[in-house]
Amino acid sequence: MRLGEIRSIATHLVVGLGNPGIRYEWTRHNIGFLVLDKVAEECGVLFQRGAGFLVGVGMVADEHVILVKPQTFMNNSGDVVTALYKESVSSTSDLVVIHDDLDLDRGRLKIQHGGGDGGHRGVESIIAQRKDNPFTRIRIGVGRPTYPMTTTDYVLSPMTEKDRLEFETITERATAAVQCLVCDGLTRAMNQFNSRKNEPPVMPHEGYPQ
Repeated sequence: MRLGEIRSIATHLVVGLGNPGIRYEWTRHNIGFLVLDKVAEECGVLFQRGAGFLVGVGMVADEHVILVKPQTFMNNSGDVVTALYKESVSSTSDLVVIHDDLDLDRGRLKIQHGGGDGGHRGVESIIAQRKDNPFTRIRIGVGRPTYPMTTTDYVLSPMTEKDRLEFETITERATAAVQCLVCDGLTRAMNQFNSRKNEPPVMPHEGYPQ
């Protein structure tokens, strides 16, 4: 699918950040992809391959959306997002980016408009090309590793089966946040999902020292 073919199809561009390939599929750094897969499943959207991205066009309730998974690897996400954004939407508030966040407790969601990259290379890549155009992001807490595991190993290593089950619950909640944000707007989504109330319980990690 070419960029021109999706121009003006939808008013909301929702981007999940991650790395392509089976090696990274069930890693914490790919939570953006996992959420977008769930959104697509619930909305009956099928992804098609484009030039450097996977894209699905469909409806979330009564709202038209474009769901995008960049295939350029995390650090170059900004290239695809910027190109798609120029072709598909006209307002900064219509761009939503979903990504993992080490600074939030595991399982916590935070929706915000604008702000810094927080050390996330994918977000940094997007901000670098959109310095004067803040966008909305759904930050999904993955917590931080305990010594001696490094941050890189933590976000890029495959999750254990137990952690995968927990993140499926987190993914479902993040999917609901996407739907609320698209259909009901930023303020209502922030009020509903930024609170710690009703967050799923967090279980201990497996596979490394506690």
